Amino acid sequence: MSATEAGKPLGLRERKKRRTRLAILDSAIHLFWLQGYEATTITQIAETVEVAPSTVFKYFPSKVEMVFSMLDAIIASARASLLERPEGVSATDAMIAWIEDVAEVEAPYTGTMREIPTIVASSTELQDEQRLRIARIEDIYRKAGVSDAMVESRIEGFRNDLGSGTPEQLVERFREVEKAGMTYAITNFAESAFDTSGMELFESAVIPELRGS
Repeated sequence: MSATEAGKPLGLRERKKRRTRLAILDSAIHLFWLQGYEATTITQIAETVEVAPSTVFKYFPSKVEMVFSMLDAIIASARASLLERPEGVSATDAMIAWIEDVAEVEAPYTGTMREIPTIVASSTELQDEQRLRIARIEDIYRKAGVSDAMVESRIEGFRNDLGSGTPEQLVERFREVEKAGMTYAITNFAESAFDTSGMELFESAVIPELRGS
C-alpha cells in the first residue's frame, strides 16, 4: 500500500487508521492459524489489539474479509489495470503493468500471507469463498477479452505451462501469447496469490526483457 494518495502524503489520521487496520489483520490471521478459524472470535481479536469489537467490525465486517483481504486487494488491482486501462493500451501491456504493481499491493500483507493457505484449507466456508474470488478473476479476464474456452483450458494448465520455467522460457512464452493476441497470461494468478516466491525473479528478469522487445 502506497504511503501517498493522489500524490499527497497521508495525514496523521489516515496513517493511524492504516496501522490499526493492519494490526487487526495481523492479529486475526495469527489467531486463525494458531487456534483455528472457527474457534477465533472477534472479541479475541479485539482484545489482542486492545480495541473494541466494534472497531474490528468497522475495518472488517466479517472474518472472511480478514482472510481474503490481500486477495480482494489484488482482484481490485486487476480490475483497475485490465478493465479500466486507458484507450490504446494493449491487454498485454496492461497485464505487465499490473504484475509490476502487485508487489506494492501485497506489501502490507507480507507478514501474514504464508499462513493463509493453511487457514483456507481448514474451512469449507473459506474454500468456497476462495472459489468465488477465483471466479471473479476469471470474469475479469473474460471482460478483458479472453474467450471462455481459453480461460477454462488455461486455468488448469497454466501452472505447468506459461507460468513455469526459466526467465528465458517465460519471455518466449509471453511473446507467443502476444503474437496470438491472447490475454490469459496470468489466469491462475488468484490461485497462486499467496505464493510469491517467483515474483521477484519475474519482475527482475522477465518484465524488463518484455519491455525491451
